[in-house]
Amino acid sequence: MAVIDRPPIDERTLTAEVAQAWGLDGVELVFLPIGLDGQAWAYRINTAGEDGYFMKVRRGEFAPAAVSLPQYLREQGLTHVVAPRGTRSGEAGHAMGGYRMLLYPFHGGGNPDRPTVDRVRGVPGQAAQHCAEPADRIDPAGGELLDDRTGEGARAQRRGGGE
Repeated sequence: MAVIDRPPIDERTLTAEVAQAWGLDGVELVFLPIGLDGQAWAYRINTAGEDGYFMKVRRGEFAPAAVSLPQYLREQGLTHVVAPRGTRSGEAGHAMGGYRMLLYPFHGGGNPDRPTVDRVRGVPGQAAQHCAEPADRIDPAGGELLDDRTGEGARAQRRGGGE
């Protein structure tokens, strides 16, 4: 496994850019040697009086859908979708030289309240499956969640076919 080094960016400059772009006070960067993108780096951002943020710094542009899709889903009310936090000027990210930065809420671990497919309501079929944890078994023909005890879907149970 390769070691991930810090990006070739002056961290004092990076700290000042983050503070200015997002209007944050007391910014402290903590480099996180994680990730699979050889052109990107991760940081934990600690701030005065806030929970902190996760920042991804990338050489070059992010794929547009990687930024716009989470924002769109979040705007549609899917509050469990993590989208980049907008800058003070309303942009999704901030550019600094040849680098682009995105800032997200920092989540230190798993979320026991994350909805599963059968608890996502008001979301069209495929979208519900992609924005929630996978179910143990989904009927490939109808795309509905199967009951682990009976092997039947909710439609069959409503017709009286299940327990």
